[in-house]
Amino acid sequence: MNFVVYSSLTVTLLLTACSTGSDGVYRRTYPTPEEAVVGRLEEAEQMADDLNQYSNTSFSEMPTKGTATFAGFSIIAVDASSRTLALVGLADLKANFDTSRISGTMSDFNGGYADGDINAYNGELAIKNGNIGLPTPNGFVADYSGKLTGNGETVVLGGDINGVFKGTRIRGLFAASDPATTTATIDGTPADDSVLAIVAKKN
Repeated sequence: MNFVVYSSLTVTLLLTACSTGSDGVYRRTYPTPEEAVVGRLEEAEQMADDLNQYSNTSFSEMPTKGTATFAGFSIIAVDASSRTLALVGLADLKANFDTSRISGTMSDFNGGYADGDINAYNGELAIKNGNIGLPTPNGFVADYSGKLTGNGETVVLGGDINGVFKGTRIRGLFAASDPATTTATIDGTPADDSVLAIVAKKN
């Protein structure tokens, strides 16, 4: 899986943050929403660079037993009324290779618009109904849904994601939303488009 969507979202977030690079320390705590957007974008970019050193997990080396947890970042862009809402948050996933299931949450978002304030967006998105081994043995599919509130607005998101495990042995994962199934509304008004990307390392 080529993580093109992640790269395009990085460009979107650069409208609101000036990235200066990460030292590879992940999931820090930041004192303000503005610093959280800048810092987590840097961390997410570095994590993606780290994982891109590895090939996708070999089909023959995919685990069939046990569990694994992954911690990383989720990036969202929602296009509405000629403006783009850009958000960056945390992503936590759990893979159960015994049952070929994967689930998780995305939370602690910060962001806003290029011409407005950067604020925290409360709430979370659930990753559920996940199946490992689709559409390829080293991939997974799932759906996501949830509601976020911030900047005086309510954002409702949903759709499917497609992901791939990285590294043999598994070192992490990438995932991105399926453009054919994504839905987004801001204060009840449907958005023109939305995209979501996840990068996470195995704990």
